[in-house]
Parts: sequence; structure tokens; C-alpha cells
Amino acid sequence: MPVLSEATRAQIRAELERYPERRTALLPALRAIQAQFGWLPPEALHEAGELTGFDANALAQLASFYSLLYLKPVGAYVLQMCNNAGCYLAGADSLIEHLEQRLGVKVGQTTPDGVFSLRLAECIAGCDRAPAMMVNRDHVENLTRERLDELLATLRHEHESRSAAGSTGRNGAGPASARPAASTTQSEEEDNRG
Repeated sequence: MPVLSEATRAQIRAELERYPERRTALLPALRAIQAQFGWLPPEALHEAGELTGFDANALAQLASFYSLLYLKPVGAYVLQMCNNAGCYLAGADSLIEHLEQRLGVKVGQTTPDGVFSLRLAECIAGCDRAPAMMVNRDHVENLTRERLDELLATLRHEHESRSAAGSTGRNGAGPASARPAASTTQSEEEDNRG
């Protein structure tokens, strides 16, 4: 029985038709699958392999290269704190500890309620506004403990509102309401690893 929705299957077929080289359509296909599920389930990768002509293992290997493609279930909001030199020197290490304490999880874990996943990112190109992190696909920069607390409260409220309205608020793009206007920019990066 198919696990991919007809809309996702149609999107993958459209991507395959769009590119003369089939492998070029793989990344957009993986994004389409993740948009449906919030991550890349093995059954969906197998089905996508049948559609694209590539082995499911090859698709999983491709996905593992990108930090915004997830091979395991993640929270509705994936928090990726940059721990590269610029952010580290600006205090990212203490902010990571603060996030672990506030969320009750360690880096690499998801909160029991499935709202937040905490990860590290090597560099998110926000060194001039460090420390920085990504919330799903959005940059949040010039972070402090207070700003993190504010952001977590906003995200939790938004998640509760979406849940009450019947929407899961999955991790495609970060929420507009969570973006502090002066210091957040839309990320150009589309995908990454699980």
C-alpha cells in the first residue's frame, strides 16, 4: 500500500520531468517527502526509489549529507544551534547548555511532547550576528538567554494554537510569528541530515 500521498507522488513525477538527468530531481523529491511526513520514513524512501529508479539506500545516503533532511522523526521545531568558531566565541556554548536545561533534553534529542528537537550545526552563515541558530529553515541571530526564552515561549504557543486548530506545524519553514524582525533572515539552505 502506498505511503506517499498522491500530491507527493505527483510532485516527484513533476520533478523527474523537469530535469533531463533523473538524479537532479532527487533532492526536490526528498524535500517533497519530508514536507508530507516531517521526516523521511524508510517506507517513503522505498516508494520514492521505485518512482525515481534509485535504490532507497542511495536516497538515504543522499539525505544524510544534508542537515535539514531528517532520517529519524524530529520535533515540530528543529533548533540547530551553530557551534562554529564565531558563534562559540560569542557564547553559543552557554546558550546550548541553557537550551538543554530549558527543554530537558540533550543535543540530538527531541522533547517528550514532540515539539522541539535540539541539534548542533557546524555553520549557518550568521557569524556577523553570532550567536545564531536555525529554527527549522529560518535563521535567528544575536541570541541571548532572554531571547531564547522568548523564542521558546512563542514557538510553544504557536504549536499549541496549531494543535488546537488541527494543524501539526511540521518542520518545513519556521514560523513567522517566531521571527524577531530585526535579526532573523530566511535561510537559503533547503535540506539536511537526520
